[in-house]
Amino acid sequence: ALRDAYDNDALYAFKVLFPSGKGFKFLAEVRQHTWSSGTNGVVAATFSLRLKGKPVSFVVPLAFVKNL
Repeated sequence: ALRDAYDNDALYAFKVLFPSGKGFKFLAEVRQHTWSSGTNGVVAATFSLRLKGKPVSFVVPLAFVKNL
């Protein structure tokens, strides 16, 4: 999906959620990417994003696993 976003220069919505339940949502366009491969055959990619507007923080509400 990031490769497609780079190819068409469109804005995409991103959501980063941390294990704590907190996170950020933001709009960005993919501006740059690089690829590399190691001697063990592992391929890695790095993408650079250009944010549009301010990131918005959010908190996922706690959910009960079961009622006591």
